[in-house]
Amino acid sequence: MTGFSRRTRRLLIGLTVLLSLSATARPAEAGPREDCLAVMGSFCFVTAAACDMSLGIPASFCDKFFITCARAAVQFCYGLT
Repeated sequence: MTGFSRRTRRLLIGLTVLLSLSATARPAEAGPREDCLAVMGSFCFVTAAACDMSLGIPASFCDKFFITCARAAVQFCYGLT
């Protein structure tokens, strides 16, 4: 991905990961936990992307936010706390 900026590469990688996770986490027998994780994961991704791209917040903070948000989503949806 040599023609893209660092932000664009991160956005494309994040979007690819999100789409692949939602495709694999949505089998016919998907339950409420998978639905919860799909919604929460989308929220984390969109918020982190907006944070980095339009609000002018440092990318390192937005990356840390995304990781923390994704971990919290898994804990919340799967009751691991």
